[in-house]
Amino acid sequence: MSKVQDTPILKNYAPYIGDTFGRSFKIKANGDLVDLSADTFTMRIQDAVTGGEFLTLTSGSGIENPTTGRVVWTITDEQTADFIANRKYKYDIQWSRSDGTVKTVQRGVMVPWQDITPAV
Repeated sequence: MSKVQDTPILKNYAPYIGDTFGRSFKIKANGDLVDLSADTFTMRIQDAVTGGEFLTLTSGSGIENPTTGRVVWTITDEQTADFIANRKYKYDIQWSRSDGTVKTVQRGVMVPWQDITPAV
């Protein structure tokens, strides 16, 4: 396989409590999108102080990875409703290749914000 970045990308987020929140990223090797059709992804979010698990997303359940090399993850509004405002959560996203290789591709922290305008 061609070279893929060795270290995880660091991304910090500030999701709004009660809002749907998600992002996407691409995986490329030598400038070309990597075929992800046989691979899976897992994202775990945990309380940065207690280490307790907050939420886990997996391929097919919060994470989509079409064959095009683009991975999309989404936390639903019901899931973000359980965040505590201004509490620090840490997360990472692991890529499990069909050949058995596991690689952390992204990591960071989330510090949720409380909405000012109530949901309708």
